[in-house]
Amino acid sequence: MHLGIVERITFTKPEGCHKMAKKKIETSSLDLNERMRRVKILQQTNRTKEAIAYIFLTFTDVLKEKYGPKVWKPSLTMQELAIRLVKARQVRMDPEKIYPFISHLERVLYGGEPATDAKLEETKQHFQNLYNILKSAEKVTVTEQS
Repeated sequence: MHLGIVERITFTKPEGCHKMAKKKIETSSLDLNERMRRVKILQQTNRTKEAIAYIFLTFTDVLKEKYGPKVWKPSLTMQELAIRLVKARQVRMDPEKIYPFISHLERVLYGGEPATDAKLEETKQHFQNLYNILKSAEKVTVTEQS
């Protein structure tokens, strides 16, 4: 299944954000076409479970690009991330959109369900739906939650 993602997300940090000798503008970008190409390679080399995990990594990278590093921290479990995305005043993601993705990932990655090509396609579809929601949402800064 081709997701039809043909764009590159680019966010630029304004000058003065970091101490730099030449006040260079730092640009961060996330090439989703390249990410999906890597997913396909993992699938073709019978590493479907890794491909599914890589899609989750891509999802967290999209979150970091959009909302900054305070939304996603490596110490968060998938459930904690889902709760944060639903409760954070600046994000307010619909639970009916995020929880199916997270529960699907947990079942395949940790719950013993086999990582089949069908499960990978389902993961891609969940990711595409969430990506479209995040892409259309206004860019905001998320404050630290306790």
